[in-house]
Amino acid sequence: MKKIKLVNDLNLLEECIENKLTVYVEKQNEEKIIASPMAIFYFKERLHLFYEDPKNNILDFLDLEEVKKFDIHPLKFNLNFANKEVLNFIGEVKKKDSRVERVIIKLKNLPRNKNLNHEYMYFNDSSLIDSKNGKIWSANSEIGASLMSWLAIQHIKYDIEIISPSSIKEDFDHYLEATLMRAA
Repeated sequence: MKKIKLVNDLNLLEECIENKLTVYVEKQNEEKIIASPMAIFYFKERLHLFYEDPKNNILDFLDLEEVKKFDIHPLKFNLNFANKEVLNFIGEVKKKDSRVERVIIKLKNLPRNKNLNHEYMYFNDSSLIDSKNGKIWSANSEIGASLMSWLAIQHIKYDIEIISPSSIKEDFDHYLEATLMRAA
């Protein structure tokens, strides 16, 4: 039931982001706020909604696990922050409150004109360049289980090799072993 609620909440929030709609948010602690959703990303290993508070004209964020329910708000608000400002805000929050490092991977089988799917992952200053042995992708990222999971998917799809940081290489090998053992 909890997973179905999360999927429904994510679908509603994605619709609000796309159509610039506003929502009532009721938190588990009964606090109620109005939010204009701007982005959904993993932060500290949990999904968070980054939003504009239309009453106070500030950017803020909340852990989706702290939300009891969302309802669409009937009024439209003019947003004060551009998407770039929101992404800068997210980057600053992550830099301040989590372990962020430059991740560099080689993708051996990434098809031409194919972009990596970053669903709910936030990568700052990402780049993708061609080399004779494949494509090299790099970005600043929060280090944790959600990154490992994302890397595992990229590994299955595109045969990746982690170039840097070296601390992630060993962690990733352990993550793959543990995942394979659970699947067996």
